[in-house]
Amino acid sequence: MNRKIPHILLLESEPSAPSQPRPWIDALNGFVVERRSLNGGEPAKSHDEEMFSAVMMDAKAPFEHKIALLHQIREALPALPILVLTDEGDIIEASKMLHAGAQDYLVKPWLKKESLPWVIQNAIERQQLWVGLLKKSLEYEANQRHFRTLIEKNADGILIVDEKGRIQFANPAAEHLFDTDAQNLIGVDFGFPVLAGDTIEIDIWQRGEPRYAEMRVVDITWQGANVFLVSLRDVTERVQSERRMRHLATHDSLTDLPNRILFFDRLHQALARAARQHTQVAVLFLDVDKFKHVNDTYGHQIGDQILQALAFRLQECLRKSDTVARMGGDEFTVILENVEVPKDCIAVAQKILEMVMTPFIIKKQEFHLTASVGISLYPDDGEDVDNLLNRADTAMYHAKEFRNRFSFFNQTLNP
Repeated sequence: MNRKIPHILLLESEPSAPSQPRPWIDALNGFVVERRSLNGGEPAKSHDEEMFSAVMMDAKAPFEHKIALLHQIREALPALPILVLTDEGDIIEASKMLHAGAQDYLVKPWLKKESLPWVIQNAIERQQLWVGLLKKSLEYEANQRHFRTLIEKNADGILIVDEKGRIQFANPAAEHLFDTDAQNLIGVDFGFPVLAGDTIEIDIWQRGEPRYAEMRVVDITWQGANVFLVSLRDVTERVQSERRMRHLATHDSLTDLPNRILFFDRLHQALARAARQHTQVAVLFLDVDKFKHVNDTYGHQIGDQILQALAFRLQECLRKSDTVARMGGDEFTVILENVEVPKDCIAVAQKILEMVMTPFIIKKQEFHLTASVGISLYPDDGEDVDNLLNRADTAMYHAKEFRNRFSFFNQTLNP
């Protein structure tokens, strides 16, 4: 049996040269592809709906221009799925593109060649499902059979939820998402508020682990009753990837401690709280004495393992409410909130120095280290992030003249 080959409209900023890495162009060989420029007046026209099954947009342009192009294409081709291609993942851009009408947001470096045809075919089938459901009444038995055929084969979880919030139908994909049979779902309260037109993200717990689904809701007539059709698209991998991206952007790759970006953000917040509550905040700046000698003598691999062990020890000797961050190299910073008297900082600084002096055992070899710690206090030594950090750094260099010491900042240390 001959199956109609899907026609894809590929809209590009630069159609004269491949806008994608060659593997992705090759992955489209199973489709009939027409490539057009996005730089013209009308990249897509209404009669294109009769010719194409899907649209792929690869715009190398500022975000505002991409959104405008997406709206233009969506208005011209409301019945076709639009897949937005991009070279770099951007969480905020992806969210706005999806809310603006894109069917999917594809980061080319993350795609596998063999998965792209499935992604396109799945987008076509999903769009056909929604267009069919929105245009056709499901009141009659014939439409019921058509409806069941469509949703039972759909990769997204599909539920029918009545006006009281009880599940009346679940397709196989929904069974998989909830990790249970349909018979265990029928009649059960869905547990999430449903409102026609909603597109929200929900958490579904499966065997003690969270899974994430994008929920879309439309109201339909089913078996003579007004109900809600709930589509649940499993976006667990995307959510976890976004969280990994956010974590990598704010944490040090070697020690997994907060990095400079997150340190500054938390210090800003700590100072704002202290200003409201009239409390003190301490910033401690720690530098390992003669750590360069360790790297030069034993190599950076040993040095990195020592830094990882030091990061673990620092977290162990501080309160959960405190922040310890790696600023780079062998430099670490600590934020102490709700400091009542300077003696509180002394106790922490001494604890840190003693912790550093405890031998580090790396590959059955002992390493004996010391550190120097500088301390500045809000508001006495400064009322902004930069001043406090710079003055803690100045105090640290004063302590480094003696090594294995801590030093408070005072005005005599100013150059």
